[in-house]
Amino acid sequence: MKRLLTGPLLVLFGVVFLVAGLWVRSTMQPYDGGIETIAVVVDHDRRTSDDGTTYAAVFEFRTEPGRVVRVVDSFASSSPPDIGAEIRVSYERGDPDGARNLDNPAWFPWIFIGIGGVIVFVGLGLMLPLVALLGVAIAGRLSRRDDGPFAPVEGVTAQPSAPVPPSFPSENPTGPRSTYD
Repeated sequence: MKRLLTGPLLVLFGVVFLVAGLWVRSTMQPYDGGIETIAVVVDHDRRTSDDGTTYAAVFEFRTEPGRVVRVVDSFASSSPPDIGAEIRVSYERGDPDGARNLDNPAWFPWIFIGIGGVIVFVGLGLMLPLVALLGVAIAGRLSRRDDGPFAPVEGVTAQPSAPVPPSFPSENPTGPRSTYD
């Protein structure tokens, strides 16, 4: 039973990776109708866990009305960002605090998308025997029905459009013939 569930579970797991990759990719794109500007990295946000230390850029930019906004990047890496570096950002007119760094590595979401695609492909491959087994089960169930899949309709009789020639000598209307006659 475990083996039958492996394929569908892998497909589900792969789809989660695909969706995560597509979501990460969408957060690295400019906002539709948003404003793009240049920001400066002024600091970094250091995050330490059992897995190590990561650094997220803290950047500042000036909105069109002239307000200075400071944002911590949602993307973090194992090396600290260069203080003073200029980056491209996009923000929505009513929400500059939700600015996106457009200069994050473009390859990053493709890791999730690629891994998810491979996992889905493997899961679908593992599901082929399951699909075949279901097909056999459905075909067997249909053949066990009393009337079968091609049941006659009540009140309708089948009449051939032309006479059917006999296919066996025993079906010959003049009687059976022997090859020794």
